[in-house]
Amino acid sequence: MNYAFDFLISSDVDTVQTAFFEVPIACDAIKIEHNLEIPLSLLVVMEIVDSQGRVRLQKQLGYSDKLIGIGKKNKDTTIGGIPGIIENGNWSIKIILFTEYVQKYIKDEQINFSVNIYESNEEIKEHLGEDVWVDKDFEYSKYDNNKIFNMRKKWYKGDFHAHTRLSDGKELPEGVLEKAYLMHLDFYTATEHNLLHTGWPKSNLLVLPGTEITTTVGHANLFGISKRPDFMESVLQERNKSVIKALMIVVAKECKLQNWLFSINHPFLSTWKWEIDELPLEYLTCLEIINDPTYECVEGEFAAEANQLAVKLSDLLWEDGYRICAIGGSDSHNLLDERYQNAKEPSIAGDPATWLFMDGLSADNCYTALKSCKSCVTRHIEMFELEIKAGDNKIAAGEIIDNCVNTITWNIELQSKRKKPELFVLINGVRTSLELRNEDMNTYKGHGCIDLPRDEYVCIRFGAETKDNEFMLYVNPITRGKKEHNFITFGDARKAIDI
Repeated sequence: MNYAFDFLISSDVDTVQTAFFEVPIACDAIKIEHNLEIPLSLLVVMEIVDSQGRVRLQKQLGYSDKLIGIGKKNKDTTIGGIPGIIENGNWSIKIILFTEYVQKYIKDEQINFSVNIYESNEEIKEHLGEDVWVDKDFEYSKYDNNKIFNMRKKWYKGDFHAHTRLSDGKELPEGVLEKAYLMHLDFYTATEHNLLHTGWPKSNLLVLPGTEITTTVGHANLFGISKRPDFMESVLQERNKSVIKALMIVVAKECKLQNWLFSINHPFLSTWKWEIDELPLEYLTCLEIINDPTYECVEGEFAAEANQLAVKLSDLLWEDGYRICAIGGSDSHNLLDERYQNAKEPSIAGDPATWLFMDGLSADNCYTALKSCKSCVTRHIEMFELEIKAGDNKIAAGEIIDNCVNTITWNIELQSKRKKPELFVLINGVRTSLELRNEDMNTYKGHGCIDLPRDEYVCIRFGAETKDNEFMLYVNPITRGKKEHNFITFGDARKAIDI
């Protein structure tokens, strides 16, 4: 078996180009080799479909090695592939152009490139890890959502938005693990652009499968998925903005039906802002309020303002009676020694961090914590403990308290090596400073009592900033009572904050 195909990158050609090849009987491994150089390789997503119509590999060419494999064993299968028997028959290769990058890098140019497909047992560099998550039908039947990584009831630290070489990141999963350990993460979520990890290297870190639905009208992460979504092909191939907007509402609705979690990413970041005003807020599980703070230094992107507006939007939705969990995402793409323009720190998984309060660390508990909003987002905080009580009853972040509760007490401890936190509480939008005392060089503690207003609906959020108003902490609110929503769609809320 030896095939050579030519493909074209251009804004004028179809998004998808397909070619077919015949796989012989008793084939052990297929190799696919392309000749695209960076950054042009960022423009292409490749899919390999077997003779039974099943996706056997999906990958953005990106920063990866040019030699890609599919084989019976993990070591012969590139990340994003599904190892297993190579059935003979008519297979296909799909070249899908990443519209966003085509517009960015080539504009009106036309680029030709070639792909060779052949049978070979030669070694590949970027093979799948020891743990395979999916079966031949691309369902996550081999992923154990109930596996316990830690038995303790406590706050666990992680990241819900990051990239590897499966899409346009520069790290392999092994490099990601090193950075996660460096940042003392308990869990990590690989969210690739319209792609899904099929496995991972064996480790003590809880790695959650996810995907970033990436379009020209906005990005959204999906968590808790049980299979490769049926709508993924449409997302990859559609270019018409009006059709994409309608499709994304279908995606959000499907997530609700499947009990998956739907989270809008960086809703106000200029280049990638959320433009789907028609999205019903009832479909939204999470909202990314802080996206890669190191990107705030890049001129012309106004990322700092975008993050501030996302925080403001989250507060507005909570005050309107919604329970949409605020989370953070490093959106990390780079190597550890890289910096964005003018940035003093690297973009790294866990900056910002999302903490979840759980009785044991598992994937299922992570999703339950998100749905119940038992979460907080931090930056430059190495340790976080918060205890809130109504009488003798402990209250978790995101909890709904009884209508008879008129007073709460709080006790907080933070560790921050770089910044001094200025603590505050927001009650129905009214901000009050709270006292923190410096116990030693890095530890800050505080406690107090808060009398709640007698309003029918009360929303109480703890937070912290530096004296220069830099973000440090967002605790998902505690609420009392119910409120009829004033906002029905994302556009309703966006207009309310004059965006």
